[in-house]
Amino acid sequence: ELLARLEASEAHEVEQPVEQEAVAERQLSYSSMSLVELKVKCKELALPISGKKADLIARLEVAGRNVDSSPGQQVLEQTSSKVGPKDQEINHVQATSPAQGAFLVGDKVLAWYKEEGAIYEAIVQRDNDDGSFLISWTEDDYEYTCEGNKMELKRRPEKTPKFSSGDLVDCFYPEDSAWYPARIKRYNDAGDYTVIWDEDGEECTLEDKDIKLQPPKMPLHKLRPGEKFRGRAAKSFHFGTYVNIHAERDGLLRPFHMYEGDEPQYKEGDQVQVLYKDEPEPYHATVQKDNGDGTCDVVWNDGGKQYVSKKTNMELLRVAELEEGAEVDVFVESVVTDREGQQRLFLTLVESKVGKRPEKKKVDLAPFAEVASSEWLKGTVTSLLSFGAFISVVPPNGGQPATGLCHITEVRDGFVANMEDEVAVGQEVDVCIKFLDVPGGKMGLSMKGC
Repeated sequence: ELLARLEASEAHEVEQPVEQEAVAERQLSYSSMSLVELKVKCKELALPISGKKADLIARLEVAGRNVDSSPGQQVLEQTSSKVGPKDQEINHVQATSPAQGAFLVGDKVLAWYKEEGAIYEAIVQRDNDDGSFLISWTEDDYEYTCEGNKMELKRRPEKTPKFSSGDLVDCFYPEDSAWYPARIKRYNDAGDYTVIWDEDGEECTLEDKDIKLQPPKMPLHKLRPGEKFRGRAAKSFHFGTYVNIHAERDGLLRPFHMYEGDEPQYKEGDQVQVLYKDEPEPYHATVQKDNGDGTCDVVWNDGGKQYVSKKTNMELLRVAELEEGAEVDVFVESVVTDREGQQRLFLTLVESKVGKRPEKKKVDLAPFAEVASSEWLKGTVTSLLSFGAFISVVPPNGGQPATGLCHITEVRDGFVANMEDEVAVGQEVDVCIKFLDVPGGKMGLSMKGC
C-alpha cells in the first residue's frame, strides 16, 4: 500500500508541470487578444460578454480549467477559433464546419480579417466559385471577400436562402401593389433581404415571398414579329412607352400601336397632350371621358382644372393600361438596326398592327409660304438629334405651329461637335426659314441666318 501511494504521488508531480504550462499558455494567449476577439471567444463558450478585458480573461481561464478536467477537452480545443499571427489559417473541424469550399449563403461564420489580423462574425452572401466567399460583417454589414480556408462555420440557418448577393430580381412593392426590378444587396440574419431598387437606388428590406428571380435576358436577334410576351410598363415619353419583356433592352410601344384602328378611342385615364386655344405649345392632360361629339373632358396635369377639348387638338401619349409598373401583354412588332448598328425593339398592344406603321400626317406649311427668308421667327426646341434639332414654329399671322429641322451646320458659325452643348429641349430660339417644301411638308430652319 505504501509503495502504491508513493508511485501515485510521483505520477501527479510529473503531470502537474504539464498542466501548469498549459494554463500559462492560455493566459498568455488571452492577454494578447483584443476586446472584440475575447468577446467572440466568450460567445463560442456560451459565456457572458459584458465587463472589462480582465473580466473576460478571468471567465475564459475558469472555463479553460474546467475544460482541462473534462472528458470533452480535446473536442472544445479543436472547435475553438484560433487567433494568431497575420495570415494564420483558421482550423476547420469536421464536426462543426463544412468541407472546404462548402459554405452556403446565409451561413453565420467566424472569418479572418487580414487587415486587422483578427476574427469577426459574418454572414456568407455569395460563393465566388474560386474558393472565396463574399461575406458581410454582422457588426456593421460591410462587405468583404474572404478565402474559405480562413472561415469557420458557426451556425447554418434552418431555412436555406433562395437568393445570393448580386442576384437580379423582381420585387413586390406593397405601397404600389406592383413588381419592380431590383438587385439583392445582402441576406440578413433575421431571414429577410436588403434589396436595391433599379429605378432610384434606394434600399428596402423584403421577405423572400416578395422576391422572384428575373428570367434570363433574351437576345433581340432571337425575337420574331408576332411573338407574345408578358411585360412591365416602364417610363413614358412623348414618343411612346418603354416596356420590359426581359429582353436585352426594353421595347418601345409607340402611340399608334396602343389602340385598334387608325384613330385613338380616348377613354378615362389616357394621357394626352392638348392644344389650349391659340397657345402654340400643348399641355399634358388626363382624359376623363369621351363626350361622343368630337370632344373629350380632360383635366390638366398641372393645376387639375377641367377643360373640354376637341379631339383634333389632342394627341395620345399613352393609354391608361400602360401606367408605370403595370403588367401588360404585348407583341413583338419589329426588331430593327439603327444607323449606329444597335438593334432596337418595337412592340404593339394590337396583334393586327404587327409590321404596320402609321401614315405620316402632312403638315400644312401654307401659312409659311409668304414668310421672307430674312424674317426672324420665334421657335421652341422640341427634340435633339445627333445631326440637328427639331424646332416648333408658329406662323407670324397665327395658326397651327409646324416643326422644322435645324441642321447641326445651321446652329451657328463654326464647327459644332454636340447639339446638347448648344441648345436644350424646351429652349426658345430665333430662327429663319432656310427652305420650304409645302407639298412635301418639309421645312428647313437656321439659327445663324438665311
